Amino acid sequence: MQGRRIIIALEIIGLSLVIGLINFFFAENPGFNTIYYIPYIAASILVATIYGAGWGFLTFAICGMVIGGLLPASYLFFIPDWSTEGYWANLLNNAYIPASAGLLAVYVFGVIRTTSLSGIGVLKRRVEDLAKENWLLKRKSDALYKVNLELDERVSRQQDSITSLHTQLRKLDTLDVTQALTVLLETVQIFTRATKASVWRYDEVTTSLKLAASIVSEEDEAARTSLPIDGTIEGWVYRNDNLFSVRMLLQYDNLEKMDMGRNIITIPISFERRIWGVLNIQEMPFEKYNFYSEKILQIIVSLAEHSLERAVSYEAIIQQAEVDDKTGLPLFSQFYRMLEEETRVTGIQKGSYSIILVEFINYEKIQTAHGSNRAKELLRNIVAELEILSDRRAHFFQYKNDSQIALLFPGLDFDGVSLFSLETLEKINTGNWEIEGAVVRVEAVIGFSVFSGEGQTADQVLEQAENLLEMQKV
Repeated sequence: MQGRRIIIALEIIGLSLVIGLINFFFAENPGFNTIYYIPYIAASILVATIYGAGWGFLTFAICGMVIGGLLPASYLFFIPDWSTEGYWANLLNNAYIPASAGLLAVYVFGVIRTTSLSGIGVLKRRVEDLAKENWLLKRKSDALYKVNLELDERVSRQQDSITSLHTQLRKLDTLDVTQALTVLLETVQIFTRATKASVWRYDEVTTSLKLAASIVSEEDEAARTSLPIDGTIEGWVYRNDNLFSVRMLLQYDNLEKMDMGRNIITIPISFERRIWGVLNIQEMPFEKYNFYSEKILQIIVSLAEHSLERAVSYEAIIQQAEVDDKTGLPLFSQFYRMLEEETRVTGIQKGSYSIILVEFINYEKIQTAHGSNRAKELLRNIVAELEILSDRRAHFFQYKNDSQIALLFPGLDFDGVSLFSLETLEKINTGNWEIEGAVVRVEAVIGFSVFSGEGQTADQVLEQAENLLEMQKV
């Protein structure tokens, strides 16, 4: 502002001097008194109109100094015969009326300028306020539009959502923990459109939460894989077995201190009232964050807990089990243990499961021709294809000898196991199997049985499958 004032002052002085310089060439009419000092008064009015009344009065004063002092001094210096006799007396007699009118005009135009600027300022502030209100209304309108679309979509797709949920829950019926968690996150993504979500499981060795599965964007490849139990939202949910929602940050100071900006909704995952881990939603669309999404997430987790518990239990058994060093299949002892556990659980749930025994009747010939290790590698390749055929829902074991494998297939009834057995035989008998580039023909027979929960034991189910297997050899 100080620099601005100096510039205005210099402009006023320059303007006054320019008018005085023009007036110098009219020595017979100093101050332009014959036209009532209009150039000087007009300059003051112009400055008052542009910069305000104060600057106009300053211009009027400088113009007065030019007329009363600078002009006569220059005339005396440059015009030798010029005389100042009666100059100031005439100036006073002739100038008081134009000067009074000029001062009044400077004041009036200055006031008009100030009033107009004040009005413009009020209008600017009003426009700014209206612009802000319009921006806020637009944001609210956009938010309401998104919410309305979400409600319309929720109603219109309710039937499809139920079908989709049923399909996803069927895919959860697996003993592979990694696959089960992947399906769980996929289901969460379908119903909440979450762009970042993760499952954390408790690790008893490090007493921390370890990342078990996640869906993240490409730029988050270097995400954290371990979280402490204390001082984190995930740890709080695990310790308290209670849901967290970001709105709770407004209610609880302790949660606000732990918040690191990575938790929108965090839900505990429990097995038979024993907390196992947590599901965390880190990013999701604004319109999807509501009580409905929280409830649907709780429903999804609740429905997935049973399948996930079975997969975790199976994983614990397999990790402790001995496996065949070539095929990687758990041995018969682990198959029998899993069979007994499946019989107990399925009996309580009034469900069903199937077991399938596959024997490769020309296995000894393959082993003799290519060696034991190559024969087992071929068996491993066949098992890999059958896993794909079962959508990875079946679980494979080494049976009583090297030429036999066993499949445990949860949730499969008699019609399902019959169809799957036919597909298995077709896959084995028509597959292009090779050992070191040489085509190998594989022959197999199958025996199967179904547990229906009608007082059957694991031994009885296994005996039925073995009897059918022996009948196929005849």
